[in-house]
Amino acid sequence: MGILKKAEEATVVDVYDINSSTRLDHNDKVCLTHISKIINFNDDVVVDVGANLGEYTEYFSSCLKGSGTIYSIELHPNTYQSLLSRFSTKPNIKIFNNAVSDTNGEITYYLGIDSFQHNIIGHEMGYKDRPVGGTVEAITLDSLLANEDKVRLIKIDVEGAELSVLKGMSSTINKTDYILVENHLDEDWEEIRSLLLDTYNLSCMNLMTMEEMTEDTPRVYQCLCKSKSI
Repeated sequence: MGILKKAEEATVVDVYDINSSTRLDHNDKVCLTHISKIINFNDDVVVDVGANLGEYTEYFSSCLKGSGTIYSIELHPNTYQSLLSRFSTKPNIKIFNNAVSDTNGEITYYLGIDSFQHNIIGHEMGYKDRPVGGTVEAITLDSLLANEDKVRLIKIDVEGAELSVLKGMSSTINKTDYILVENHLDEDWEEIRSLLLDTYNLSCMNLMTMEEMTEDTPRVYQCLCKSKSI
């Protein structure tokens, strides 16, 4: 598979110690360990959709070289402020207080039981009827990244709103090398899988098992997809 072939070419990043992080769960550590072996970063653009407190943003920052840029996007205002403080000395990290969806405009967001579970759908993986947190401006990746010529990686972790994010990047997909998607809802999986494999014509794999995704693959929690043009 194309993605697996890239593993031999990438260099493991040792600036950020993945395994020592107390903010990453086991799945995140497995995910980033595989990413470090698959993708080389240079003067690239990387997008962190659903940045939470910034662990993935921190990892990507340790990988980039030269004039590389990170778009770090978080919908909750308090978490956004934490990101501003954490990365105040890193001008190459652009931080946005937005939701990401398939349309632009004001949208309601809902509160999770922790900072990483806020979302725009009001439920996710067994948590129903979440309280309203407020409103936030939603943007599409197509609008946010319209002036970028090339995107190395887009990471999407939005607690059940993955399908909306993916639908809002139909133009961006043509200039993106890799997409990392954390999938939360069984009911959206068939449409997400079809969008990635058929509509966007990507090569995808399950990052937990390193197995190639097919049209029959059941829901994959974390999948990495690669453009067939690279």
